[in-house]
Amino acid sequence: MAAMEIATTLGVPHPDVLVTVERLPSEVPPSVAPGLDALVEGYRYARELDLGAWSFAVEVSYLRHLGLSNSDLRWLASVRAVEYAVETTKSNSFERTFRRLRRLTFSRRLCFILSPPGAVWAEQLVSLAEQSVAREAAQAVSEAVRVAEPASAVVVSPTWDRNRLELRLGSKVVKRFTVPSRDAETILTAFEESGWPKQLQNPLGDSVPSVVERLLSAVEILNRQRNRLVRFEFESGEPKIAWKCE
Repeated sequence: MAAMEIATTLGVPHPDVLVTVERLPSEVPPSVAPGLDALVEGYRYARELDLGAWSFAVEVSYLRHLGLSNSDLRWLASVRAVEYAVETTKSNSFERTFRRLRRLTFSRRLCFILSPPGAVWAEQLVSLAEQSVAREAAQAVSEAVRVAEPASAVVVSPTWDRNRLELRLGSKVVKRFTVPSRDAETILTAFEESGWPKQLQNPLGDSVPSVVERLLSAVEILNRQRNRLVRFEFESGEPKIAWKCE
């Protein structure tokens, strides 16, 4: 048997497989991807343990189990991304041995490793795929968290219809005045015209005598509601009226 036909754990590449990374394709057929993952895994294990690439050569039976066809394997060989050889390891041997093939022929003991440029190329592709999967997983988690979180409550402001003398919150009537209350109606009109800020300073005006007592009385009237949905409060100091949803 000629020496050039022997491939050992050193994994010396055959001259025919020498090719630059730049000449390798930028994409792989979808059916090839699982096999490429397995070949990269073997390459990484060998590198991690400082062993020759052939120590972790991948059997053709396993690549077929991953879904690669003979055509897929021929494609990898044609673009010079892999090296191939038949395993000749004896049962009592401590290291794997291989016989180099002049051309790709399929047999039960056929094995594959990544060629040196193929290893660089495949690691780049696998790393990009891993990063893409990680991004998609992060996006899925973010989306799941967003869906799981209760949506922020939409702040609905009351509305005051001075013609109907109705205070509403959305479609619900909070209060309908059957007996006129000038101060309470003035406060509601001031809020409506101001766009319902959270508080208004003395809606009755500074010139009104006994303003504090009148504001307190108006707040009491405003809080007598058929549907207790909006609460009005008097704030002393600079007399203010505030509101909030119950």
